[in-house]
Amino acid sequence: MMDQQNIMVVLVGVVTFVIALYYWKHVWERRKMPPGPLPLPILGNLPQIYSAGLMPCLTKLAEKFGPIYTIYFGARPTVVLTGYQTIKEALVELGDLFANRGSIPVFDRLYPSGGLGLSNDETWTQLRQFSLTTLKDFGMGKKSLEEPLLEEARHLITYFKNTNGQPVDPSSTLMCATSNIIANLVEDTRYNYDDKKWTKILQDSHEAFHIMSSIWGQVRLKGPSHDHISGPYM
Repeated sequence: MMDQQNIMVVLVGVVTFVIALYYWKHVWERRKMPPGPLPLPILGNLPQIYSAGLMPCLTKLAEKFGPIYTIYFGARPTVVLTGYQTIKEALVELGDLFANRGSIPVFDRLYPSGGLGLSNDETWTQLRQFSLTTLKDFGMGKKSLEEPLLEEARHLITYFKNTNGQPVDPSSTLMCATSNIIANLVEDTRYNYDDKKWTKILQDSHEAFHIMSSIWGQVRLKGPSHDHISGPYM
């Protein structure tokens, strides 16, 4: 009987020590971070975000902690910027300081070289300069680019006229129109808005990014250790 009590005392002591150590570590780390809600061990602020929904939760936290605050996706801290002036200052006025992208494990495995969208520092600078030079050859910044844009705009206007004033969800059509401009420049072709194969590709791409931005997606993107966590991305 005494042995069981001693074991329980030791277990309670160990658990208490681990929790205290965890919170001390986070309190020490958070001294250098913007303010934000207190995270739970391992889960961070995920339960809070999941219960309220991502956007409503972020909006409510901005009202409480201001336009710059910290939340935790699991054990990973994330600084959130809200409001036009705050985002403009970070991405425009201080663009060079905020140009780098954080590590996204799933992209790191799919695109180990980074490419233009995921590279940082000097690699990104060189790729950007090369891409701008190449895009200029395709007509960027020149009047020759105007015709593909006007052509797609005419198709878009015709599509909306044919709806005869009936309510319609334009999201898929607008996404297809934007993609058609790129397809026109890259492969000199365009796809009809009712092309099932083309719209399926666009919808799948949209769904993939939607899942990645969801709570389950954020958990899954934290690294290989979360490979076996089930969720809608499986």
